This record gives sequence, structure tokens and C-alpha cells, in this order.
Amino acid sequence: MYVPKIRNQDRKVIAVGPRQNSERLLGDFKRVPKLISSGMLIPRNSFLKVGYFKDEFFIDFIDYEWCWRA
Repeated sequence: MYVPKIRNQDRKVIAVGPRQNSERLLGDFKRVPKLISSGMLIPRNSFLKVGYFKDEFFIDFIDYEWCWRA
């Protein structure tokens, strides 16, 4: 499972999201400017630190805006 591996990294991880797997990508982590909220894993303490999703945004922009704040 990836979650224990991510927690053991020496970097700050706010959220983890899905991406297409291939032999080339397995085991890699990539920093990205935004994630979609479907399948996103957010540690509770990170979520509380960044805050709730903003209801005034439409579907996709809710998760993008949250990631940009993170």
C-alpha cells in the first residue's frame, strides 16, 4: 500500500490522488499543482489545516482551489 510509504517520506504531503498506473510509474511519486477530489486521500490534520472545500465553486474548481490553498 502507498499510504505507509508516503508517511515515511521526508517531505510534507498534504494529499494523495489517483493517476494512471503503468510499469514506468509504479513506485514513483510526483508533485502536482492540483488533484481531483475523487479518490484523493487527505490526512485529517492536513484537511483541518487547509480548511473545508468552498461551496461557491463549481464541481472541478472546488478541489483545484483547495489544492492551490494547500
